[in-house]
Amino acid sequence: MAAGWNGDHVSRGIRKGGKISLEAFMENYDPGVLPNETYLLYEIKWSSSKRAWKNCCHNNLIEHAEIYFLEDVFKKQRSDPSDHCSITWYMSWSPCGDCCRAIRRFLKEQPNVNLVIYVARLYLHKEEHNRQGLQSLVNIGVSIRDMDLP
Repeated sequence: MAAGWNGDHVSRGIRKGGKISLEAFMENYDPGVLPNETYLLYEIKWSSSKRAWKNCCHNNLIEHAEIYFLEDVFKKQRSDPSDHCSITWYMSWSPCGDCCRAIRRFLKEQPNVNLVIYVARLYLHKEEHNRQGLQSLVNIGVSIRDMDLP
């Protein structure tokens, strides 16, 4: 997965307040286009709150968007470990095998978290490591679905 052109997870095509621009969305989520970046739009819903928290990020030169979400975004949002949490990701590329391993580890450490992933396209799906990574997520109950552009 190629990294973005700068070191910021929330800059290119992402407006203030976490909204992605239409241009960035079309460029990164159209399955007919093969961008270098991975965009991750996310929704976090805590059982103790009626309101979902929505935002987005993308990969940078240092880490993939999934890792940024798990290590930075989620940790900042988590207040009560016993609170159940549903997370939905809308990704321009599916997670690579290494990110799948990190997601599995995260979900093992966070038993009250449910994750659903929608992907616009599969990342290097012919590589066994990536296919096995996605299958390992499905095997532990993560729902991975193909995202329709509309």
